[in-house]
Amino acid sequence: MLYVLNKMDKKIARIAIDKGTEKAFKEAMENFEAIVKEWQEGKFTSQQDAYNKLYNAVDIKNAAISRRYDGITGGRYLQTVMDILQDGHITESDISGFSEDTKEMIKVWMSR
Repeated sequence: MLYVLNKMDKKIARIAIDKGTEKAFKEAMENFEAIVKEWQEGKFTSQQDAYNKLYNAVDIKNAAISRRYDGITGGRYLQTVMDILQDGHITESDISGFSEDTKEMIKVWMSR
């Protein structure tokens, strides 16, 4: 879906998207930390198994972050904001400054 935001809404969206990327990276690092902790506790049968699990986790998370955030243009800002809102990476208060038209568009699209 393509919905072009006005200048002020774009600014709010960029701030929300930045917050979403930070949450995604934090979530990823916590997941990687848990894998490293399992390795430190000797819960893998080999070093290779531990490495493969960590590598796969990084690869999967990198692909997910790239899919969502790489090459975002103005036309995709609102969809990205709605995605990170649904994921809980931002809250309603993060987007409370949107114009009434944009808020209404979010309500319509989120109700689908």
